[in-house]
Amino acid sequence: YNRRESRQVLAEMPLFTGDLLFPPFSTLYVAADQEFNPFNQDIGRADENSGLIGLGAVLRRMTEQGVRDFNQTVDTQRLGGGLTGEFGLLDRYFSWELSATWGRSKNTAVNIGLLDLDHSRTAIGPAANCDGDPNCVPLNLFGGQFNGGTITPEMLDYIVYVDRSSQEQKMQNYQFNISTDLFELPAGTMGMAFGVEYRQEDYESIPSPFVQAGRSSNNQQDITRGSIKATEAFLELAVPLLTDRPFAQSLDCLL
Repeated sequence: YNRRESRQVLAEMPLFTGDLLFPPFSTLYVAADQEFNPFNQDIGRADENSGLIGLGAVLRRMTEQGVRDFNQTVDTQRLGGGLTGEFGLLDRYFSWELSATWGRSKNTAVNIGLLDLDHSRTAIGPAANCDGDPNCVPLNLFGGQFNGGTITPEMLDYIVYVDRSSQEQKMQNYQFNISTDLFELPAGTMGMAFGVEYRQEDYESIPSPFVQAGRSSNNQQDITRGSIKATEAFLELAVPLLTDRPFAQSLDCLL
């Protein structure tokens, strides 16, 4: 069993808005009637009539929130064992091996400091949208980041969320091998080995509901699942061809 805990920090999360950007950030804009918009026109959303007024983008790093904090806890378990034995049957001597292995590794990730784009869209969008959400706190992107900034803890509570996701891998493997001597040839004893193996690997990645819905400032992802199942067998023959000959003390053919 092994447990690994790791942590990384990145700069404060930036909020990108405006139709000059790529989706989903292009779907956010600062509305003309947003409480803290000093320009009385849409910012980041082109005017439907002129096609230019309002065109642009607003970029603001959330320094008031603090750094993004990424935490992972990876638990790994592995269990394996085997048996070996010998027996006689039909005047032959057999050796056998049986083994099994099981393993599992799960990564649980907790990311702090990401943005809920749905709430961000509401907080900087038309006033009616924010008024329609009793929990909405209008977001002030203007005025700078000095002297504590313009974004209050209440504003951050509305747009920031804690992201939780997990990835899990599982493996199981079973093997059985048996070998024996078949019969005598002029150059020695012909041997045989036979084995069979079953292997299964499973993987599952479950992003948070925010990421699945595309409402996170992280990239959108869907649940991913997959598995591999394989059954394999082999048969080997060791055929002695020459022994104690000139230039060939022993020559075998392996099939």
